[in-house]
Amino acid sequence: MKFFSLLPTVCLTALSGLSGALAAPTTNGTEDATVAVITQIQAITTTSGNLNSLCNTLSITNIFTVGPQIGITLQSIVTSVITTTTQIVQMGPSPAPYPDAIAVQIVSVLTNFVKVHQLLLSTLIGKEGFLVQFPFVAPIRLALVAIEKCVDAFAMALIKLIPTQSAAAGTQITMLKGSLTVAIAKYN
Repeated sequence: MKFFSLLPTVCLTALSGLSGALAAPTTNGTEDATVAVITQIQAITTTSGNLNSLCNTLSITNIFTVGPQIGITLQSIVTSVITTTTQIVQMGPSPAPYPDAIAVQIVSVLTNFVKVHQLLLSTLIGKEGFLVQFPFVAPIRLALVAIEKCVDAFAMALIKLIPTQSAAAGTQITMLKGSLTVAIAKYN
């Protein structure tokens, strides 16, 4: 069991190194960087929405095929958030802030990201009573803890880019962190 308590740290360390190696810094200017940030947030949102749909199909007849996919997909979300954060950080320690119009677009994408993740977390909370009967709870909990840790770094990096909308972005991140806290508590 000691192994499982160390797993989030080990995974984050390994994935941080891997994502740094795989992440290509954006060098084609602000427009390309903006598109990359928005596209990456949208891709993570899509993955989470698809996972929520999968979780909604969870039943006794498919638990042994769907159950493992939940933890694996959650870990994939962790990897994607780390990669996105790394790419933002690679813009430099003091990246040029985006103009307000772009910041508003990013907050809009972030708002959808948070809504989809809150829906996914709500579904996972609702399925916990069923999942606790099977060996899939620990991987889900560990992935949720890893996501919680990633969200802090992601928020700090993103907010540097959109100072004119930092309050709105901060509100969204706070809402997501609240939902994560509830989900993690449910899976403990």
